[in-house]
Amino acid sequence: MKIVMNKNKSLALLTTVLRYVMLTALAFVVLYPLIIKIELSLMNVEDLTDATVRFVPKTLTLMNFKAAITGLDYGVSLAQTLLFVTSITAVQVFFSMITAYGLASFRFPGRNIVFGFVLATLIIPPQTIMLSLYFRFQSLSMVGMTLPLYIMAATGLGLKNGLLIFIFRQFFKGFPREIEESALIDGAGVFRTFISIVMPSSRATSLTAFLLTFVWQYTDGFYTSVFIPDNRFLSKMLQMGDSAAQQAGASLYVGNPYFQSLVKNASILLYIAPVLLLFFICQKHFIESVERTGLVG
Repeated sequence: MKIVMNKNKSLALLTTVLRYVMLTALAFVVLYPLIIKIELSLMNVEDLTDATVRFVPKTLTLMNFKAAITGLDYGVSLAQTLLFVTSITAVQVFFSMITAYGLASFRFPGRNIVFGFVLATLIIPPQTIMLSLYFRFQSLSMVGMTLPLYIMAATGLGLKNGLLIFIFRQFFKGFPREIEESALIDGAGVFRTFISIVMPSSRATSLTAFLLTFVWQYTDGFYTSVFIPDNRFLSKMLQMGDSAAQQAGASLYVGNPYFQSLVKNASILLYIAPVLLLFFICQKHFIESVERTGLVG
């Protein structure tokens, strides 16, 4: 009996070790590009051209980050980006919730047709309708402003709006109707019921939608470049910041392609740092909300 128990313990231990080895290997594959960028961003040009340097730089330097911060105008562009992304994400999530609640809770002629159009926004590439939208907003003298993006977010045509509506609709379809009926009997109107009961009950789904939408909006360069071509958001500054970053570096390295490569890696790390920080802060709540909403992939 003891022999069998020892074998079971040994098998369980071996299984655990193999599981952790596989997870570590998978994590390394995922994190390897980030590790390389961190390594390159801390190198100087001499280390980059030194064949004996493989992973650990001989001399750590922050000159690449200083040049990247100056080239990206990091403080101003980050503040503008976060203000825009946070506000438009809030608008997009709120109006997606309202739309999804209407599609899930109310029966009206053409409801399924409307939901079909919502699903069509997931299938049809946005580039196919962007030209007509651009000319429409241009005729209203709105191109060059953030207003078109807020209008699109509030009317279900924003970035990934269809997916948000689909997620919220699936949640609201499973919401107990008895709670809403009790609120209506107590004298609460539809909007009061939505604000006071439905929204607080959908915090997990809302958090998932907010985080996903925030990342999509933060990394978006298509919508913003079309409607706000002169924007100073980080995604735009990252594309045009190389020359400015080079000028911000030591005069010895101005025009040096090796130095440009190092500054580019530092710029990318500065670009993704807010998103990594956001997920680090919200990781526990995000994982719990994903489990509750049943999202995969």
